[in-house]
Amino acid sequence: MVLKSGFPNRLLESYDEERKPIARNLLKNTDLAFQFTVSKNPFFRFIRLRIFPLALKILLSSSFVRKTGFLRLSQLNIKYPDSGMNGSGARRSFSADAPSPGDRFPFFPLSDRQTSLDLLKNTGFNLLMFNVDSSDTELDAIKSWKNRTELDWLTMIDVEPCSGYAQIIQKWNIRQNSIMLIRPDIHVAYRSQPASLRDFQSYLSENNYPDSAP
Repeated sequence: MVLKSGFPNRLLESYDEERKPIARNLLKNTDLAFQFTVSKNPFFRFIRLRIFPLALKILLSSSFVRKTGFLRLSQLNIKYPDSGMNGSGARRSFSADAPSPGDRFPFFPLSDRQTSLDLLKNTGFNLLMFNVDSSDTELDAIKSWKNRTELDWLTMIDVEPCSGYAQIIQKWNIRQNSIMLIRPDIHVAYRSQPASLRDFQSYLSENNYPDSAP
């Protein structure tokens, strides 16, 4: 995206900023696990051969432990709450279930054939536009601005109660027209309730998104 869509080097720098602490933690835990596995210390050898297998069997019998372990190993629960790319124009609170800037966009089923991830139309930046109040014209203003500026890196997606996504709107306590910007790595970059073109433009400009001027 830096080469093709004109994003600044700040986008590349954010990867190092966000991933370096995770890499350090991974290396630390891997080193500890390796030392435990190859240690010739009699105490650690006894733990490894006698206690650990029994403890592991008991722990894996718990669905909570299996789920937590899967999320940790797969890195699906990774969050970047302190990322410099995060932003929020929220004046009204989303529910605690709603993803905050830096959180991974959650996966959950909506029906037999539909999941929350069906909202995301491509692998670029997706702007979810929750339209719950037809009298509010701010979403129309954002669409008009996007069309004028021709932001080819941004896909806008209308989310309405009648479109099958009423469960999300209710679950996340969306009472006013709102927006949520999803990054290519499916993490939330920005959210605002109610939606505000001025606040969104300020966020994009502060983070040097391409062609983000009004």
